[in-house]
Amino acid sequence: MTGKTTAYAERLSALLRERGMAPARAEELVAELTAYAAEAGSPLEEEFGPAGELADQLTRREGADAVDGPEDGPDTWVWTADALQEVELLARFGGQGWEAERLATEGWELFGTWGPFAYFKRPEAAVTGPAAQLSAPPPRGPGAGSTPRPGSS
Repeated sequence: MTGKTTAYAERLSALLRERGMAPARAEELVAELTAYAAEAGSPLEEEFGPAGELADQLTRREGADAVDGPEDGPDTWVWTADALQEVELLARFGGQGWEAERLATEGWELFGTWGPFAYFKRPEAAVTGPAAQLSAPPPRGPGAGSTPRPGSS
């Protein structure tokens, strides 16, 4: 890391902790952002903007983005969160006893993970039912069903 990159990373980490982010999470996040910028070949500030603004964005908890928790009594609770908030929200609500429902019963399949995130897909057949069935199999490979080219057998 260059001196400028180190200074930005240290300032961002300090700002994240000041705004209430757990120190371990702040260090992990700064390391991920630093690795991303290095891979992109850009300085951190050029890639993410001023450290103060980035820290505000990563720790935003006010206004329409705030999620206080469910009211008394619901059996199911649905909320939206972006990738920067969901880990903290899942940890907080999991600590309160809430559980994430498994999506397998609705036809969703796990197809990849990255860090703490899991990505799911749902085949078209699960959404549209029998209408998703193909009327004929797709052609096999390039040029399938075409006439042979000169010089091929």
